[in-house]
Amino acid sequence: MSATFVDYDRDGWLDLYVGNYVSYTVETGETCKTPAGVPGYCLPQVYSPQPDHLYRNRGDGTFVDTTTTALEGGAFGRALGVVAADFDTDGWIDIYVANDGQENQLLMNQGDGTFRNEGVLSGSAVNAYGRPGAGMGVDAGDLDRDGDEDLFVTHFIGKTNTLYTNNGTGLFVDRSASTGLGPPSLGSTGFGNRLGRH
Repeated sequence: MSATFVDYDRDGWLDLYVGNYVSYTVETGETCKTPAGVPGYCLPQVYSPQPDHLYRNRGDGTFVDTTTTALEGGAFGRALGVVAADFDTDGWIDIYVANDGQENQLLMNQGDGTFRNEGVLSGSAVNAYGRPGAGMGVDAGDLDRDGDEDLFVTHFIGKTNTLYTNNGTGLFVDRSASTGLGPPSLGSTGFGNRLGRH
């Protein structure tokens, strides 16, 4: 589970986006084995993704679940990283979700209480080779110092981390290879958020 506070409706109160992982219970859990036949962990693809949720702050200490009305199409994945920033510099805070083994989501704030997933159109859903990663964490920051929010997604061991640079309108290019930030991550897993802020 990953979460971020974000005032998505600009009413002065922090709302909450909660990214969830998979649907699992001990009672219904699958039994998976390693290639040697020893009981082990199942791959995430064995389990169905659990829906993410968006909660609007009522301003009185309570929240209301606005997921069905705010998240157009109800798309969700196996979320392990969530970050909020204004990716298209329109004054409305957007939400980026890093998913494990599935396309990432760029939820663009429409300014009317709803979001539209523009991950694929923006170039931030998959890497430069058109493949989804194993997103474990994500952060946003102006890494190339051009005045807009870029994205850095960390991945599971054996996968390269991904740096998506933003052109200022919410369109991204995978610059992991050209910056040299991809290969060093192959031997480790990166969880969580927090790059140095600009």
